[in-house]
Amino acid sequence: MRNLLQSLLPPADLLLLMPRYIKRLAVVVCDICFCILATWVSFYLILGEFGRPNDAYLIVSLSSIFMIIPTFSFWGLYRVVFRFVGTAVLGSVAAAIALYGLIFSIVFTVIGVEIVPRSVGVIQPMLLFFFVAASRLVASFWLRESQERSGLGRLGMVLVYGAGSAGRQLAEGLKHENELRLCAFVDDDPRLHGQTIEMVPVHGPAMIDSLILRCGISCMFLAIPSLPPDRKRQILKDLAKKSLNVRVLPSLRELTHTNFTFRDAKPLDLEDLLGRPPVEPNIELLQSKICGKCVFVTGAGGSIGRELCIQILSLRPDKLVLLDNSEYALYTINEELLSLIQTSGGSLKTQIIPLLSSVTDSARLNTIFSVWPPNIIYHAAAYKHVPIVERNPLEGVKTNVFGTLAIVNVAVEMQVPDFVLISTDKAVRPANVMGATKRMAEKLVLSRQNCRQCSTRLSIVRFGNVLGSSGSVIPKFREQLKTMGPLTVTHPDMTRFLMTIPEAAQLVIQASALADGGEVFVLDMGDPVKIVELARQMIYLHGLSEKTEYCPEGDVEIQFTGLRPGEKLFEELFYGDSAFYTEHPKIMRVYESEIVWSELSRQLEELDRAVVRQDAAGCVALLRKFSEDFKSLDGVLDWVERERLKHGGL
Repeated sequence: MRNLLQSLLPPADLLLLMPRYIKRLAVVVCDICFCILATWVSFYLILGEFGRPNDAYLIVSLSSIFMIIPTFSFWGLYRVVFRFVGTAVLGSVAAAIALYGLIFSIVFTVIGVEIVPRSVGVIQPMLLFFFVAASRLVASFWLRESQERSGLGRLGMVLVYGAGSAGRQLAEGLKHENELRLCAFVDDDPRLHGQTIEMVPVHGPAMIDSLILRCGISCMFLAIPSLPPDRKRQILKDLAKKSLNVRVLPSLRELTHTNFTFRDAKPLDLEDLLGRPPVEPNIELLQSKICGKCVFVTGAGGSIGRELCIQILSLRPDKLVLLDNSEYALYTINEELLSLIQTSGGSLKTQIIPLLSSVTDSARLNTIFSVWPPNIIYHAAAYKHVPIVERNPLEGVKTNVFGTLAIVNVAVEMQVPDFVLISTDKAVRPANVMGATKRMAEKLVLSRQNCRQCSTRLSIVRFGNVLGSSGSVIPKFREQLKTMGPLTVTHPDMTRFLMTIPEAAQLVIQASALADGGEVFVLDMGDPVKIVELARQMIYLHGLSEKTEYCPEGDVEIQFTGLRPGEKLFEELFYGDSAFYTEHPKIMRVYESEIVWSELSRQLEELDRAVVRQDAAGCVALLRKFSEDFKSLDGVLDWVERERLKHGGL
């Protein structure tokens, strides 16, 4: 069948299907023929007649062949893909023949051979350059036209934004791909407009719409690694509704240390979808509580805990103690940190200590702290998924409330200098069990700070939704886009404060350096983002269109599924207007009303008794009683308790 198909194809397509070594052999044979042809024509121009081949013809032809083939091989001209011959290739041909011509003219013109006219040494190389260059251009045009006409290896049309060194390097890589064809460059620099690079024109950004229509472009590579973040976001905003699959080249550091190809171009970074500049870290603040210290991270294998550990390691602590109750998560983060140490070239010498335990085990925590006395504790261990905790409130209370209580008590008793609780905006006027448990955790940290015997600086860091963390919307949308949707959004008016995992980890570390004890730190995250607009932006920037009742031929639909139990339309970062800016321009300090420890401890005792007797409904009722503004639905019920009630309470 394959042989039959090949027999029906045009000669150009048959050539494209041949093995690469046969193609190279064919080119070498052609160049040998050009050497003979150039010699014959040069003799004609000198003698004025087509004479019979004689010894002079033979000497010049053989000399030309034995000089030109090694020269072309040295210049890499037999590795060129003929379909994509451009000015760079022709320049290499000219350079190779210039070297060849120098040697050839020395032999036949300067030194001379008795039976060969001296002028052959000058004329033959010029004719050879003409024949070789013309053959490359004709072959390029012929192969491209034949391929496009037959449909063999149909090309995807590509636009590259950025005509600098990275864009040119990307264009060079695209030459060797059968599935992609570079149509044009786009660049902000008006001095480049109207020029060509490798025979590819450079246009201004205003021409993008015209190029899309004219060339059928479906993919754009953003090839300006040094582009300022503000300009990058503006470009992406302008591209948002053009239904182009936008991919971004790696950073300048990655480009410097690797030989990248177009396959190394990545989907848009999460920061690109935020619509605001990422928060820049203050290196001095990051280092002040970490360098040379013993640092303790709970929930080290989670999304935030993992990034915390990676950033802490880069600040060179003496010891980094990892605590997690998930064996796999602990193994994963331990291996990742050890790999970073091994590849650091000896610059990182931190001792990594992975410990499998629960934060609710006070005795185990006492033992650990006595063996490795921490200078600072980052408490990231918590259950955070709203629908899961909503139906498993007992476990949420045990981990989020009493796990925090256990580690705070041990930290205070062992006089650990600093303790940081990682909290969430869902703790502000909570509408779900998870938020209520985190609010109780905040209250116990703040009230414990007010005790006279407390020498530990206890502080809280509170932030909004973290892009890219487990269960967040971006990974979910990406998975849904792989199957062409639909993208599921709970409500068209839902908004969230969004930040990236690195931003969240930096905030936690920097805020700990600002803590005096008893504060809540929040990030100035700008305006909240509409989730439905985030979904639309992801659709457009993946080269797709939204399917609606007004556009039924669109690619991906957005479906509204309704608010889940305990879910709010809008989130808040703090109560009232009590936020003050700190030394860091994007971190605010919030002081909340004093909470008396003696009163809160009685509430915790009631909550503990409800947990011991496995009274999920009682736990939720107490959370509603103790957490101000908790508006949880009355129907919240533990899955186990619900099944027991179905069977008459058995």
